[in-house]
Amino acid sequence: MEVIERGGTAVIVERAVAYASGDSWNRLVKRHSRRGCDDLALLARRILLGKDQLHDVVGRAAGGLFGLLGRPRIERVFAQEVARRIPLAVDAQLFTAARGLQIAGIYVCVVGNRSLTDCACL
Repeated sequence: MEVIERGGTAVIVERAVAYASGDSWNRLVKRHSRRGCDDLALLARRILLGKDQLHDVVGRAAGGLFGLLGRPRIERVFAQEVARRIPLAVDAQLFTAARGLQIAGIYVCVVGNRSLTDCACL
């Protein structure tokens, strides 16, 4: 409802400066408004990839532990798959950071009058 009443870009700016200084936000927008959001999109993708890699490490560790305990292969594989899918404490923060970067990138494209069909953050 807030987006409809005040406009999407106003809400994005307000939320952004709640997490970063207004000066940082203004410099980010100024720097990227001509270049687009490719750097922001790449960083967001790397954060999400890092989250997936972290889950892989946890899964492999669980499988390795079961291997050290002499458990059969099927139990090791099962433990690895379950452990890989268990939510980690940092998941929400990493996801939020990545999505925040993407939203910032979309804003940069909008205020830079770029076509949203070319927006790497969408």
